[in-house]
Amino acid sequence: HTSLAAALAGDLAECGIGLEPEFLEPASLLAPWPDGPVFGRSFEAVGWAWLGLLSPPCEMFAGGEIPSDDNPIGSNASGYRNTAYDEACAAAQLALPGSDAQRAAIRQTQEILAADLPAIALFARPRMLAFSPDVCGPEADPSAFTLLWNVELWDAGEGCGAETGGG
Repeated sequence: HTSLAAALAGDLAECGIGLEPEFLEPASLLAPWPDGPVFGRSFEAVGWAWLGLLSPPCEMFAGGEIPSDDNPIGSNASGYRNTAYDEACAAAQLALPGSDAQRAAIRQTQEILAADLPAIALFARPRMLAFSPDVCGPEADPSAFTLLWNVELWDAGEGCGAETGGG
């Protein structure tokens, strides 16, 4: 993290922007509203590891999830608010999973975020799955929250991987 912060500071300095990185323990950084710098929104910029998903859960930018005295456990640390985004997020959450309606609503949230840029992803964290050739079923699905999303379908046995190519 320190090398990334140093690189960012150097790159921003070339543009005339000063950056003074401060490193905090996760418990301090992510403390709930109003005490923590992230959810208390007392930062100018914050760097943290993002969930490894194709699209972040839309509530992470929903206006109703902005931490406040009325909603101290809100997940929208950025304070971003956009009515069209909130409507598309609600449509995505209410649609049947995997349906055309859900895909369209998620696409709309992504388009709005791309236009407004309340956050900028610097890089993606790779997701990898390694398993024995004698195991069938593991599949790295980038849309799933965990690589264990279909663990109930996994099987093991000699020759299992030979029939399916290992997964």
